[in-house]
Amino acid sequence: MYIICLCVGLFAISSAYVNVALNKPAYQQNQWKPGDKTYDASNAVDGRKSDLTWNGGQCAVSFGERVATWWVNLTSVHSIHHITIYFLTGSFSGHIFDHLGFSVYISNTTDILQGTLCFKDSNFTPDTMPSIFNTTCPVHGQYVIYYNERESGVIYPHGYQKYVDADICEVEVYGCPIVDNLYGADCCPDVNCQKCNMETDICVECEPGFEGHQCEQACQNGFYGEGCSEIWFLTGHKFAGFGHIRKSDIHCHDLLEWQDSIAASCIRDQVTLANLQDTVSTPKE
Repeated sequence: MYIICLCVGLFAISSAYVNVALNKPAYQQNQWKPGDKTYDASNAVDGRKSDLTWNGGQCAVSFGERVATWWVNLTSVHSIHHITIYFLTGSFSGHIFDHLGFSVYISNTTDILQGTLCFKDSNFTPDTMPSIFNTTCPVHGQYVIYYNERESGVIYPHGYQKYVDADICEVEVYGCPIVDNLYGADCCPDVNCQKCNMETDICVECEPGFEGHQCEQACQNGFYGEGCSEIWFLTGHKFAGFGHIRKSDIHCHDLLEWQDSIAASCIRDQVTLANLQDTVSTPKE
C-alpha cells in the first residue's frame, strides 16, 4: 500500500486554508452496527487519526453493498481548495479492494448528479491504493461526497470486489475561512484584495495602496494607505518638509500650496475648504 504525501507542498497549501469539515454534520449509507458510535459517520470529521483500525472508534465504517455513500455537510457554501482522505488501515483492511473506483464530489446538495466530480479513480490497483489520498478541487460547494458503486452486469478490473463500503477514518476539506460572510486575502480572486464577499467574490477591502472595484488601481495623486484615504503634501510656502493626513480631515484654503493634481483630487472628493495648516501632521524626515 502506498501513502500519497506531498509533505512540503501540502504544508504550504494548508497554511493558507483551514479544515472547514471539522466537526460538521456527516452521514454514511449502510453503517456497520447502526446506532453504535464506534462506526458512526461523524468519526470521519472529528479530527482524530491516531487509530485508523475498523473498531478503534475513529472511523466511519459501513458494510458492503452495491453502493457506498458518505458525505459531510459544511453547513454553508465554501470555497474549497483541496481534500485529504484517510482510509481505514490495520488487519481488517478490505478497503484496499472495496475502495477501488471511488469518486469524490462537491455539491450544494447531497445529490452527486447536481455536483462537480473532483476525482474518479480509474488507475489504482490493490498494490497502489493509497491509505492517505489528496486531491485538489477548487470548487464552491456545501457538501463533500465520497461515492462508490458496483453495478450489476459491469465487468470491473482485476482486484475490484463485488461490493463496496466507505471505511473512511478522516476527511479533511481545506478551504477558505469565513469571518462575517467574508473571505480573507488567500481566497479572493483579485490580487490586491484583502477581504471579499463569500457569495459574490466582490472585493470589499483592498490592500493599502490600492483602490477600485477589483483593487486594480494604485493610489494616485499623492494619496496612499487603506482605501487611498491618506495623502502626502508639501507644507508651507518654502516646501519645509513632507507630512501626511487623512483625506477625511483635509482642509485646504490655499490650493496654490498644492500640486495641481492633488488640488484636483481635493475638489473631486468634495473636501471642505478650510485651513490646511491646522491639520498638518508631524513632517516626515
